[in-house]
Amino acid sequence: MLILSLLTVSLAIIRNVKAQCDNYGVQNGTVCDCPPGVGGPQCEFPTCGGTLFDVNRPVSRPQDGHLYGNSSSCTCPDGWTGFGCNVCQSSSSCSSAYTANFGSQTSTVGGQGLSDGAITCSKSLRVYGVGQMSCSVNNPTIGALYPGKTTLNIVRNLDSSKALAPDVTSFGPTKSVFAQLWYEGEEEFFCTAENCDANDGDTSSDWTCHDLKCNCRTNATFCGAVPATSIKNVIDTLKGDLQIKCSNQDDGTISCSFLQETINSVFGSAGLPMSNCQLGECVAQSVIDSTTNPTSTAASSTKSELSGGVVAGLAVVGVLILGFMAMFLWGWIVQRKARQSAGSTTIKSGGVTLRWSAINYSVPTSHSGLFKKSKANAVGERHILNDLYGEVRPGELLAILGPSGAGKSTLIDILGGKNKVGKTTGTVTFSSVNGASIKKPRIGFVDQQDILPSMLTVEEALLFAAKLRLPESITLEQKQARVFEVMKQLNILDLKDTRIGSHERRGISGGEQRRVSIGLELVAAPDILVLDEPTPLFLRERAGLYYSPAAWLLSRFFFDVLPLRILPTIIVSTIVYWMAGLAPDAAHFFKFLFVLVLYTFAMTLFNFLLACTFRNGGIAILLSALFNLFIMTFAGFFVHLADIPQALRWLQWFSLLKYCLEALAVNEVGSGLQIVDTLQGVPVNVSAQLIMNLLFGFGENNYYRDILVLFAFIAGFGLALIGIVWLRVRERR
Repeated sequence: MLILSLLTVSLAIIRNVKAQCDNYGVQNGTVCDCPPGVGGPQCEFPTCGGTLFDVNRPVSRPQDGHLYGNSSSCTCPDGWTGFGCNVCQSSSSCSSAYTANFGSQTSTVGGQGLSDGAITCSKSLRVYGVGQMSCSVNNPTIGALYPGKTTLNIVRNLDSSKALAPDVTSFGPTKSVFAQLWYEGEEEFFCTAENCDANDGDTSSDWTCHDLKCNCRTNATFCGAVPATSIKNVIDTLKGDLQIKCSNQDDGTISCSFLQETINSVFGSAGLPMSNCQLGECVAQSVIDSTTNPTSTAASSTKSELSGGVVAGLAVVGVLILGFMAMFLWGWIVQRKARQSAGSTTIKSGGVTLRWSAINYSVPTSHSGLFKKSKANAVGERHILNDLYGEVRPGELLAILGPSGAGKSTLIDILGGKNKVGKTTGTVTFSSVNGASIKKPRIGFVDQQDILPSMLTVEEALLFAAKLRLPESITLEQKQARVFEVMKQLNILDLKDTRIGSHERRGISGGEQRRVSIGLELVAAPDILVLDEPTPLFLRERAGLYYSPAAWLLSRFFFDVLPLRILPTIIVSTIVYWMAGLAPDAAHFFKFLFVLVLYTFAMTLFNFLLACTFRNGGIAILLSALFNLFIMTFAGFFVHLADIPQALRWLQWFSLLKYCLEALAVNEVGSGLQIVDTLQGVPVNVSAQLIMNLLFGFGENNYYRDILVLFAFIAGFGLALIGIVWLRVRERR
């Protein structure tokens, strides 16, 4: 009794389980309403014989271990043709099939009654209600890979209310299409699209539909039975617009094309060309008579629209570009206003009193880390200066004497406003003759070691310093006069046209170099002049307020990145592009060049970032090499992206090279690149897009996404570099 109860409950549960409809069938209780050409409880089997009006058509079930049914051996009754027997050939075949299934022709279709002889078979290109078509696919790529018979069936639903049996002979909503591709009697994939714009005429037909979606039947011949030539990844990702174009040929046949952006790139610009198309529509004569004008709308554009993410990314890039332009414009306006007031400012210096009180300085005795002192490991402090007081008035010269290690340089650094790595306490103040406080006096700081531009003459070096350090309101003539005055004071006027030189190239003497170093500070008319220890060239210039970190970065961009990184990339890429025989048109060439320039710029910024972050150049070089190995590993070129272990696959999103290679590949494949070869005596003509997806896992629509990601890396590295320069690349003593 218990077993009987459980069995009853189980049957009730099974009876209430909803079927999973195949072929986009529509759920109807525990079974599915299927599109023409397939049947079974879940629309999983191809029909075998019968007519379009038969409610319960025979089906072909899988046999001999095959996954799917095969109807290649099925035959059609008289008056019906096409794969699946869905296309009518005569009005009598429509009438007899309708009568056999629905009785006398007394129902109404399209609001009009049917009488004897009122049903006709329209074989024109124009669709009145729901039209059926069956065509042979004539594509060289498919023919080379699969030499058997390939057929494409399409149901064009213009207005399902005008179908003779809307629930049987039609499928899908009004203004939609349903397509099935068959190979040697086996269904390979099926598609549907909606919101169609139909432009039908007597000699041609053009349907443009939207919201395309497709499904490639797993492990069918086209979709995995032969893994090396599987197109499942391509078919399952189809989306966007679908265009079906048909026209009458001179020999009386009808040819059509199944066009979609991805299909065109994979199988050629002609998409899936179809020949010997059989068209037929069983329709009430009254519907044809009432159609005085072709049911059509203007064909919509087939151009793909940019996704929301791409649009947002382009907007961000546009804002960044506008921001940079605004910054340059603001700088130009400020400079112009300053120059307009040129001549009204005189060069003045001095009159500043320097006072310091309770100056203490100490350093921790622990070792520092890579970036900053490790406070956790500090075991004590070493005091260098202890409670120092002093004052220097205008016109006075102060000399600090003492043995080595007494803290002379430390005190001068603090008085000169230098950043120190240790802990400093106390106050340093500046005041004018009348006692008013001065927050930022002009301080000239001359290091003990002379670091000078060896290729410039004495006058050029001094004039360069004057141009950088004196305000824009000072005219060029005033700056030149200041340089002349300083050279005269330092007794180096006779050396003004002599190159400074270096250890490799002899120039002025050591003493003369010392006077030039002092002159570089004097031309800026400092209020206070300090002479002490050396640093590195850039840090010395930063410390002397020759320019800001932003100015240094811009100079590196214009005089390092552009001529030494970007320009060679453009030259070499231009030569290699045309030598390699890539897409011979300007659009693809400049897109190719754009990708390489962005990648070069991003990698340059990354290497600059490493160089500024780590004081040890060896560490920066090592990390740069490791990063290059990382991006090559996860770029998809050596290892297919889908073959990377799941736990590590997320690392591909940080691979700069991945986005570069993918964008370059998509750009070239998008030009219609075909791979033409002979495989075991069979000619092969395959779209490179198929190979790109199979071998590397690159997406055919990812060009603009990759461009935006490269821009994001550039922005990220650039902001990080600016931050590091501001925080770390400054003088610390």
